[in-house]
Amino acid sequence: MKKLLAALVLLSSQAAFAQFRYGFELGGAYNKMTDDKNVWGATARTAATIGGQVGLVGDYGLTENIYVQPGVFFSMKSNKETANTMLNIPIAVSGFNVNATGTIAMTQKSKFNYVEVPVNILYKWGQAGGGRFYVGVAPYVAYGIGGKQTVTQNISAEVSSFKLFDSTLRNTGSKTFANDSFGYKTLDYGFKICEGYEFAGGFFFRAEFGLGLSNLSNYPDAKSQNMSFALNIGYLFGDKKKKLQGLQ
Repeated sequence: MKKLLAALVLLSSQAAFAQFRYGFELGGAYNKMTDDKNVWGATARTAATIGGQVGLVGDYGLTENIYVQPGVFFSMKSNKETANTMLNIPIAVSGFNVNATGTIAMTQKSKFNYVEVPVNILYKWGQAGGGRFYVGVAPYVAYGIGGKQTVTQNISAEVSSFKLFDSTLRNTGSKTFANDSFGYKTLDYGFKICEGYEFAGGFFFRAEFGLGLSNLSNYPDAKSQNMSFALNIGYLFGDKKKKLQGLQ
C-alpha cells in the first residue's frame, strides 16, 4: 500500500509539471562535409557553405527542468569540393618521349534538401514561465528529397610553357542523390548538441552543432559525413505557467 501511494504521489507530481507547447523554428547554418575523396591521386578539399532550415517543434515538460522537444524540418545544405593534381605525361614525338607537365582539376558543387527529424532532450534552468537558459542533445534522422549538383573535371598538359592541349573530361549537371560515383545516399543520421535561451514570452534562440554519422558517399573508398553549425530562432505557443490549471 505504501509503495502504491508513493507511486501515485510521484505520478501526480509529474502531471502537475506536465506542459506541452508547440511552435516554429528557423535559422541559418554553416555546412561542411567531411570528405576524403581521392580524385586522380589528390584528396578533395571541402569548403564551408551556407544553408538553413525551417520547421515545427513540440515542447513537452517531463519535469520542471527536463523537456523533450521533437521537431520536423525542411533542411537545406550544400557542399563544395575541389581537387588539383600535378602529373608527368610522356608524349611520343618523332620516336622520343617528351615529358609534359599535366594538371587535372576537379570542382564539385552540390545542394542537398532534406526532411529532418530531431528529438532534443533539454535541461532548462529556472522555473517555467520565466526566462531560462537550456542545454540539450538530440539524435536525428534525415532523408534526402532533392538537390542538384555540377561536376567539372579538366585536364591540360604543357612542355616548357607551351600548352599541348586543354580539354574537359567531365562537365555535368545532375541530381545530388543518385547512384553514380559522384552522387550521394539519401539517408543521413547523427546527433546534435545545443544551448540557448527561452524568453518568458515564448521566443527562443539556440546555437547547435550537428554531426552526421552516416557515410553518404558513393565514391569508391571515400567517406562523406555532414557537419554543421546553426543559429536558430523560434516561438512556442501554449501554456507558459509553471503548472497546469486545476493542478496548482
